[in-house]
Amino acid sequence: MVEDFARFAVIVEPLLTDRAVMRQQLDALHKVLLYVVRDDPVCRRFMTMPGVGPVVALTHRASVDQPHRFVHSRDVGAHAGLRPKRYQASEIEYDGGISKCGDALLRSMLYDAAQSTLTHSKKWSLFKTWAMRVAQRRGV
Repeated sequence: MVEDFARFAVIVEPLLTDRAVMRQQLDALHKVLLYVVRDDPVCRRFMTMPGVGPVVALTHRASVDQPHRFVHSRDVGAHAGLRPKRYQASEIEYDGGISKCGDALLRSMLYDAAQSTLTHSKKWSLFKTWAMRVAQRRGV
């Protein structure tokens, strides 16, 4: 495409070479990621849920490294910043939106998994049914 434009070719060709090298590195890192996830039983269990892939499973595994430190399962949501804000002043008391005080990477990965479940997953599951009900009630 740039044969007729010598000046443009001088700029674009090194960028294309760098892109090819970065794609090779990405493929190598992806293979390592799959190798790590394949040997971890917790990650394999996470990936049985629709929308959860190797990246989301490994992010959750790394963030919640020792699950026994959480007394209740809802404490994991608080760790990720998915608990509602609490506003209390004299006689006024209400819950706000999520606090976003916590692990931002885990929160974004869980969001991506939920979006994938709602939009891309064609297979029926109890989890997807629950997620669709929440989306109808609260909005996507």
